[in-house]
Amino acid sequence: MAMKPEDIAKYKKLYLQTAREYMTKLDENVSLLLSGEAPDMQQELREDIHRGAHSLKSQSILMGYTSIGEVCAIIERFFEKNKEKDLPSPDETLKAVDAGVQKMITSLNEIEQHDQEIDLATEITQLQKILTL
Repeated sequence: MAMKPEDIAKYKKLYLQTAREYMTKLDENVSLLLSGEAPDMQQELREDIHRGAHSLKSQSILMGYTSIGEVCAIIERFFEKNKEKDLPSPDETLKAVDAGVQKMITSLNEIEQHDQEIDLATEITQLQKILTL
């Protein structure tokens, strides 16, 4: 259930601050997975992505930013499903996750500047298709 408009206005600054922290961490972790620079940290990075996506999903939905919440839900489910095993088609799947994270960052900027998120329907469809959820 989303908050009332007056509550959204009151908590928007805190949401953006927290969301940017999660996005930064998601971006860094996905980049590390893509680069292959931390082979001994693969499991930890995937768990961090899962947790970050879960937390950001919940906060975004509460604030009424459902597109960001949906992208996070897809990422969360993918990393939950693949926590204990090798990622299927890692280059393709991680590039799709990275593209989703970049679009969510753009959406956060739009929320900050214009009080609304961007439409992420295309990204949601692409992530669902590539991550086979």
